[in-house]
This record gives sequence, C-alpha cells and structure tokens, in this order.
Amino acid sequence: MLDGPSLLAYPTDIEAYGRLSALLTIGNMRAEKGEYHISRADVYAHRKGIIFAVVMPGMLNRRFEYEASFITAVADCSEALRGQLYLAATRSYMGNDNKLIFRTSQLPDFYRIPVVATGDVHYHHPARRDLQDVLTCVREKCKIQEAGFRLHQNAERYMKEVAEMKRLFRKYPSTIYNTMVISEACNFSLDELKYVYPE
Repeated sequence: MLDGPSLLAYPTDIEAYGRLSALLTIGNMRAEKGEYHISRADVYAHRKGIIFAVVMPGMLNRRFEYEASFITAVADCSEALRGQLYLAATRSYMGNDNKLIFRTSQLPDFYRIPVVATGDVHYHHPARRDLQDVLTCVREKCKIQEAGFRLHQNAERYMKEVAEMKRLFRKYPSTIYNTMVISEACNFSLDELKYVYPE
C-alpha cells in the first residue's frame, strides 16, 4: 500500500475473490504497467470476505525493534480490519530470522493481532529455482550473469511440507495453528472461476 504496510490477501469465497480483483484493477489503473497504487482506504472498502496478513519488514532498527511509523500503520490496519488481520512471520534465512520472529511474536500482546507462519513462496518445488531466476531476469530485462542481487539470495522460497514448517516454527506453535485457521476459512478455489464471454 502507498500509505501502509504490504499485505498478503486470502479471499475466502468467490465473491471475495471478485472484490480482490476489483481492488487490484483500481491499483493497476493508477500506475504504470507492473505496479499498483493502492491506499488503505481502497483495501478497507474491498475487505469483506478477505483475510489479510501484514508483510513484516526484513530489518529492525538500532534498538532491535520495528520502526514506530510501521507499528502505527499496523495499529491503524488492525482497527479497520479487526478479525481479518494477521502478522506474517517468515524465515528468509538472511541471518536475522530469530530476532524478527521474536519481535513479531511480541506484537499480539499489545495489538491483539495473531501471527501466522508464512513461507514467502515463489515456486512450488526446489527444482524450480532456476526457472524463478529466469523469470526475474525477464522482468528486470537483464541477463542471468548480470542479475546479481536482483535474484533471491537463497533457494528457500519453495512450498515446504507441513512437518518442515512445524520444525521451523517449533518455538511458535500458534503460528502453525493460525495457518490452519486461515486455510479452513478459505473455501474458494480457482476452479470455480468461469469466463463470461460477451454476447
């Protein structure tokens, strides 16, 4: 969002998927190709039936805390999206995961926003890492030899098995439980979509 944190969105039914599509269309019409300009007001207007998870920053400040401006924006979102908002805890394998997840796990004590385990998934199987790198190069209009830091730093962005997620978040079992809560709430499948052709 332009005026708030990035959000993951999980539509729970086909109507919510329609609202999410409308939200993305609004954001797309306001920006150049490949970008979206969406505000908090836009999200709030289209929120019905959608579960959101805040994408947490990948860094803490010098006091090993999230910046106050970020926390303020999350608190605002929590008021408007009460019961629909989670904090996304992710292991990125960048060396500071434990500190980030610990700080994230403290926020529910103050803001009553549950934490959910996520994977920052970009491909379904580890063998697809090379394809992900190629797609990144296509998007960035560069050769693989020139991509450098535009590529992910490791090969951990794949969809992990339940047992592996439980191991990674064993100190925070509620995050796995919340993943199941979201999964069970989302009764929507892309198979439900049907094209409606003009007459």
